[in-house]
Amino acid sequence: MNDNLFTTYTLAEYLQVSARTVQREVSRGRLTFVMVGGRRRYRREDIEYYLRRQLQRSHFRVIEGGRAHVANLG
Repeated sequence: MNDNLFTTYTLAEYLQVSARTVQREVSRGRLTFVMVGGRRRYRREDIEYYLRRQLQRSHFRVIEGGRAHVANLG
C-alpha cells in the first residue's frame, strides 16, 4: 500500500485506537478522508494535521523542578 494512505484499520493501528474511534472522529468532522475505489483512505498529511490540532487542544501534565502543573499547548 502507498505509505501516504491509510485504511481505517491501518490508521487505527498507527494511532493505537480502535477502528470505531477512527470512524467516530470522521463522523464528528475531526478527521477527513478521500475515496479510492469506493473505499475510505486517510492521507498522511491530513492525519498529521489532525494530530497537531489534537495536541493544541490538549492539556498535559508538565513536570518542572519536581512540581507538576497542567500546561495548555494551544
